[in-house]
Amino acid sequence: MGEIAKAMSQEGYTIGLGAEAIIQLCGLSLVSCCLALLAFGLSPRMTMLTLLFGLVTLLISRQISRATKKNASAFSEESSSLANATDQYFSNLKFVKSFGLAPFAGRLLSVSQRKCAHDFFRTYLYTPLGRFSFEALGIVFISFIVAFAFWVTPSAFGRIIVFLAVFYRLAPRL
Repeated sequence: MGEIAKAMSQEGYTIGLGAEAIIQLCGLSLVSCCLALLAFGLSPRMTMLTLLFGLVTLLISRQISRATKKNASAFSEESSSLANATDQYFSNLKFVKSFGLAPFAGRLLSVSQRKCAHDFFRTYLYTPLGRFSFEALGIVFISFIVAFAFWVTPSAFGRIIVFLAVFYRLAPRL
């Protein structure tokens, strides 16, 4: 009876997390739409540039996701293979030592461990690189908007600051 209650509790918790995520999605979508309308009211051109920036970051994140998924499956396969080989060699350690196969097993496990480490590195490499590229693109984008706005109308300093404040709130939701 304890295992059934534990499984039911876990399922309930998972369902609760899903419901919370859906509610959060609705709230964030509503806030994003309101901020986008406000930004469009302030400056349609800058808003369109902001949405273009969002599209570019979406395309970059899709590429990062594809690369991560590809490397994650290779990492999962290799780590499973390493775990199985390690289990086999340690389970039969007496046999492996008695027949002089310890150096062979050590080399085989070392090669497998290096492959696993390489796949691990490639799997977790793209997340910080992606975050860095998003932040760098954001800085370039903001600099471009401010420079363009000052070039077109140097007297619109207040509108630029208000737009940047709205963009600052909208950017994490894009």
